Amino acid sequence: MLRCDGSPMPLAEHAAVRALREGRAIIGQEQGIRQPDGSISWMSVSAAPIPLEDYGVAIAHVDISARKAAEAALHQREQEFRTLAE
Repeated sequence: MLRCDGSPMPLAEHAAVRALREGRAIIGQEQGIRQPDGSISWMSVSAAPIPLEDYGVAIAHVDISARKAAEAALHQREQEFRTLAE
């Protein structure tokens, strides 16, 4: 797993681990997953502890790779326009 800046995410920072440790829901944590081809898939991860003995945590993953790519493309275009305006 990767942080938003591309650095490795320690296990202690994962949404599920945090939800169990902190006893609260963690909503929309962004995590990258490096694929075998070297690309990165981006996920929005939410996790919540289940308040029943020995049940652990419920986790939901939503693929946000397309959104992250669109944000990166927009940022690149903004940089290009700034360069042209100078």
